[in-house]
Amino acid sequence: MFYSSSSQEAVNVVLHVFSNNVDTSIVQEFEVLPNASRVDCIDYADANGVLGLIGERLRGLNIFDASPLWLREVLKTKAREAKKQYASECDNRREVLLALNRAGISCLVLKGAALGHILYTEPEMRPTRDLDLMVSSPDLDATRTILEGLGFLALDGVKTGQHIPRLQRTACRGGSSFAVDLHHRLVPSEIYGIPLLELDSFWENSVIHNGPFGQYMTLGRLDHLLHLHLHLFHHIFYNFRLMHLVDLVTAFCKWTNVDLKLVARELDRIGLAQFRQDLWGWITAFFGVPLGDNHSDRQTLGVGTWLLQHGSLPPFGGLRYARSLRACLNNAAYECRRCFYWWFYAPNGRLMSKRRRPKKNVESQ
Repeated sequence: MFYSSSSQEAVNVVLHVFSNNVDTSIVQEFEVLPNASRVDCIDYADANGVLGLIGERLRGLNIFDASPLWLREVLKTKAREAKKQYASECDNRREVLLALNRAGISCLVLKGAALGHILYTEPEMRPTRDLDLMVSSPDLDATRTILEGLGFLALDGVKTGQHIPRLQRTACRGGSSFAVDLHHRLVPSEIYGIPLLELDSFWENSVIHNGPFGQYMTLGRLDHLLHLHLHLFHHIFYNFRLMHLVDLVTAFCKWTNVDLKLVARELDRIGLAQFRQDLWGWITAFFGVPLGDNHSDRQTLGVGTWLLQHGSLPPFGGLRYARSLRACLNNAAYECRRCFYWWFYAPNGRLMSKRRRPKKNVESQ
């Protein structure tokens, strides 16, 4: 799925909503959007998982009621749907965590389930597709057995260097499904040919929160920031979603007590030095978050603009991060397949007529 937009104007107004410098002028930006760009704006925000977060942002700025009627109606509908979905998800999360706790298995709640509660005042507005759990390798088999006892079945796939195949249960309330991703490593052994080191002491630095789905354990702020960078990099060349970048920007803005020099040093240590400098340059340029003197040259910002509009970096963009000839060749073959797929099937693909264009998949992660 490609989370792209044909309108740069629509992308710009969505980005501005989450800017560190956003003010009441954002209302006027929505007001003057042409009708066609309004549709693109909503579709882009929804596919990228930030439509509900736009509503939360406007309410936080006390300008929701001043926003255009067309936008308020869309956001109210989205909020009703999100609250209903969130209630069901919390029931399922509570059941899984309680079963693991009774068995004496320690686990960390990762990504969306934790971030929605920690970063946002309205956690239901931050969509999730599954429950990501980190367990130690010795507890992996026991955890899977417990989940199978709750009715979860493994989907097709193989164990990777980071997690086992997703476990899904379809017999949930309302006929919906619920999935769990079990991680046995926080950091993949490599991404796009770059060998990566595991983070240090994230179990020891974990924290406990009381959330809508009960008490749970998750990463500390520093490890959350590092993990957000890693997850973003994992999707930077395929199926990038603005939601993951907004999580990172929001964390930078709220967690001002985290030492940025330490974050940079850790990312450089595990193997993401160049990516970190590029990303921080984009965040400073597009969201107004001061992250130091990083790569913000015209070429880098051009790549960032493509990323935000098209949902992934340009073909062969991954080669600059690879470290070996073999990795470069693998990346080249991967990018050829991705580019071919995009050409024929992406929403904005040139060879695809509107009549054949599939409906956008707004399934959230």
